[in-house]
Amino acid sequence: MGKKRYGVKTSHGRKNRPRDSTKIKIAFYLYEKGKDSSASRYELIHHAGISSQDYPNMNTILDQMSGTKWIKAITSGAKGQEKSNYMLEKRGKEIVEFIKSLPVTHPIKDLDAFDGI
Repeated sequence: MGKKRYGVKTSHGRKNRPRDSTKIKIAFYLYEKGKDSSASRYELIHHAGISSQDYPNMNTILDQMSGTKWIKAITSGAKGQEKSNYMLEKRGKEIVEFIKSLPVTHPIKDLDAFDGI
């Protein structure tokens, strides 16, 4: 007891969703943008359907996605004013295509991680 469980409504009515849901939304957003397209952190936060609860964790989420080769960070700009954009990697594309290939009625899509996908 005392341990929070993901996907369970709290006393204030919000759900605590796992970061996997955010990762999937980011991958889908980049996939829909098309091949060789990139997006900034700002664009991902405001256009990929990310919950405001995940805003403080975005750097961690993006770092995790880069570490697992779902996305690639591309840094540009002068030193001290660098800006990162993110592109979908082959592994991220494969994950999106696998999820898209599942029938809507597949039981895995009942998980909170797929909410809104």
